[in-house]
Amino acid sequence: MHVAAKRYLCSVDPSYLDALSPASIVSLELQGGQYDEREVAAFEASPFAQDGVRLRRYDDVGKAEGARTPELEHYRPVLGATLKA
Repeated sequence: MHVAAKRYLCSVDPSYLDALSPASIVSLELQGGQYDEREVAAFEASPFAQDGVRLRRYDDVGKAEGARTPELEHYRPVLGATLKA
C-alpha cells in the first residue's frame, strides 16, 4: 500500500504533494499520478487504508537527510529477543 498511500495523500493533502522531492514527483507520475474522486473513495474503503497512510507517514519522517543508521550490532539484542519470542 506504499504507492497507493502516496497517491492518496497527494490527492487529499496539498501540503503532502508540495513537500515531495523532485524525484518523488517523477515517481508519482510513473505510479499513476494523483487519485481521482472515485479512486480516493475506493482507497478510503479499503480495510487497511489508514494503516497504509500511517506507515507512509512513518516512512516519510524516516528520511532525514544526514541521519546515520546504527550498525547491525546496535540492533542485535532486539533481534535476538524477537527470535526467542
